[in-house]
Amino acid sequence: MLRSHAPHDGPRVPLILHWLGRLWCWAYGWEVVGQVTRSRAVLIAHPHTSNWDLPHMIAVAATLGTFCSWLGKESLFKPPFGFMLRWLGGIPVDRSAPRGQVGEAIDRVQSAKRILLVVPPSGTRSRRDGWKSGFYWIAQGAEVPIMCGFLDYGKKRAGIANEVMPSGDVKADMDRIRAFYEGMTGLYPENNTRIYLSAEDTAVAEDEEFSSVVAKPVVEPEPHSSSSPPSGELDPGTFESADAMSSPTQVAAAGPQPAAASRSESSSLDQASDPGDSSGSSTSERKD
Repeated sequence: MLRSHAPHDGPRVPLILHWLGRLWCWAYGWEVVGQVTRSRAVLIAHPHTSNWDLPHMIAVAATLGTFCSWLGKESLFKPPFGFMLRWLGGIPVDRSAPRGQVGEAIDRVQSAKRILLVVPPSGTRSRRDGWKSGFYWIAQGAEVPIMCGFLDYGKKRAGIANEVMPSGDVKADMDRIRAFYEGMTGLYPENNTRIYLSAEDTAVAEDEEFSSVVAKPVVEPEPHSSSSPPSGELDPGTFESADAMSSPTQVAAAGPQPAAASRSESSSLDQASDPGDSSGSSTSERKD
């Protein structure tokens, strides 16, 4: 199949889709800017406030001569539409996979010679308090950059730009992404989701599950860094970080209870216990 002659090393869209994308963007009045600079990357798109954002973004990528892949649950790819969805870049994902959806997404990116994987950071077109963190953990685990796709309805400009390689410092990386998207508005500005990850506020995120997903040696993170995702169910399309998680550093900071305090508590329990009661008094009974 003929491919577009786009000046990049990324996945190239079929020539027919390239021209269809250009026709689409012309018809809707989009000025397409930017370029794809890597053969493999995770692509995020913001603002996302309308169902029209997906076809617009696919058309923008096709205009730039690159082919976008996206994740979908396996049931979407059954006949009769499965072939069409795959042709449009769809990748079926097994949500019950042992390594989870993040692990499966990382495998897809690492095994591909060329791939631009689209992961929606807001997870929905409705307003939310913050982004879902799946795109970050996939990019970090696959060791590929994050590229920023945008649809600025206010200026009618769209494109792909601003490469950010995950450094492990989530807040610093997100500051760069926030600066890029500043001032851009969606079709429905009132639905714009705040560009923020809960992992930015976590001094050290526990990484046992993620380390097993990435299949790399566990490295103890330095204090005050946010280099790993929270444990729990991670859905690359609908991520949510666990905010109320105690990290190993936080637990260590609390330290063990002083021995004197332990002996004092034990003595109090002995005095409060009834000699006639072989089971002794519980802590709750002592407090009563």
